[in-house]
Amino acid sequence: MKKRGISPLIATVLLIGFTIVLAAAIFQWGGSLVEKLKAQSEEKALTKITCVSDVNIDIKQACNLISSALITIDNKGNINVKGLTVRLIGDKTYVQKVDEEIDSFGAKKISVKMPYGITNLKQVEVFPRILVDGKEQTCDSKIKNVDPNCGIQLPDVNDINDWTGTGNLALVNSLSGILPPELINQYNLNGLALENGGTITSVEFEIPAGFSGVVFDSWVKGNYIFELIDSADKVLVTKPGSVTEGAISYQGLIHLDGAETVKLKVYGSEFISISQLGLYQYQ
Repeated sequence: MKKRGISPLIATVLLIGFTIVLAAAIFQWGGSLVEKLKAQSEEKALTKITCVSDVNIDIKQACNLISSALITIDNKGNINVKGLTVRLIGDKTYVQKVDEEIDSFGAKKISVKMPYGITNLKQVEVFPRILVDGKEQTCDSKIKNVDPNCGIQLPDVNDINDWTGTGNLALVNSLSGILPPELINQYNLNGLALENGGTITSVEFEIPAGFSGVVFDSWVKGNYIFELIDSADKVLVTKPGSVTEGAISYQGLIHLDGAETVKLKVYGSEFISISQLGLYQYQ
């Protein structure tokens, strides 16, 4: 009889104990969730306040340079802009991050890559990215209508008439089958190439006052040389290099300093291309 009376008692004690443990676990989890939600809410509130009170960008001009978009941005805010997220709005919309810092109360001309095949560029939308308590946050955007070319004429990297080659120039897009598939994306399939290597040289063009030089991208294999030359074929700046792993490699955001009337020359011993030609400005 005593054994029969103990089992319900033990069961009751165990049930009470289990309930207490479960309640404690739920209380602890609920407390952690509340703290997490509170922290997220505070972070969002601080970001919103910072964006509203300290961030103020003005898109002064947006230019369609065929293979790139040139955006002039004035940072009128109290803090540095650490980078930008840019939407190019035309017949299609493309989004890309631009890691260009703009100092507080500074201005900068930003060259943004133009995807192959984008047509009828109408607007650019720019989202400033800032640091709030050490974390990168994105603020509300500004939109600007695009000017056709803003009076700037650069060689068109998709037009063979603007370039000469030591071999048969081909559109990079037509050679996509031989490029590394893991490196191909929608932003780097424009431009012209020499499949078996050689030299590609642009027609003469002007780097307007206020700019520091040209920026471009290139697919290369083997040894390569990038040069800016003046109208007398004097080399102003040169950047040599080599791809030793034997595969075609993508070289992005190549900067060559220069001014006034220049020509751009790119050489590759086994494969060479030119794409995403734009201008840049040191702050």
